[in-house]
Amino acid sequence: MSIFTVPRNVFETETCIIGTTENTGRGIFAKHDIPEGNTIGLITGEEHYEGNQTLTDVHGNENWIGIGKGTWIDPDFPFSFVNHSCNPNAGIQGSIEVVAMRQIEEGEEITIDYSITEEDLRWRLLSQCLCHQPGCRGEIKSIQFLPRETFEKYLPHIPDYFARAYRSYHHL
Repeated sequence: MSIFTVPRNVFETETCIIGTTENTGRGIFAKHDIPEGNTIGLITGEEHYEGNQTLTDVHGNENWIGIGKGTWIDPDFPFSFVNHSCNPNAGIQGSIEVVAMRQIEEGEEITIDYSITEEDLRWRLLSQCLCHQPGCRGEIKSIQFLPRETFEKYLPHIPDYFARAYRSYHHL
């Protein structure tokens, strides 16, 4: 099945297009090769400033992307379709710039590790991870639970606030 199952003029940007994934429904795919370090796009959308008081709050907005302490973005297209991977090819610099962590080939799904956008120790992905990548962690939790080797591999592609939260939690 072609990744271009959605009309191109409706769901595409300069760098990516929405397509059908093998295991999660829809995702973002590269329209052309994206060299390591290149910007894929900026996360835009409505910002929300809320404290997580209960577990319902923690898990209530599964598509939101954390950009700072108590601050999330309900992402606009295309990042409303970004999927998780335990071996992502994209990360976030600063707080909203999505960049290629390695060369991304044309037609390859663009993924991030959801752990890099959440610091609430109670947060976890409510389903088992579906990435099927080598080294899959199975259960996805907030950034503090990333193995140190993984954290260091992702740098500098972790939003600044969340990198500080990890270092503080681990007394680094």
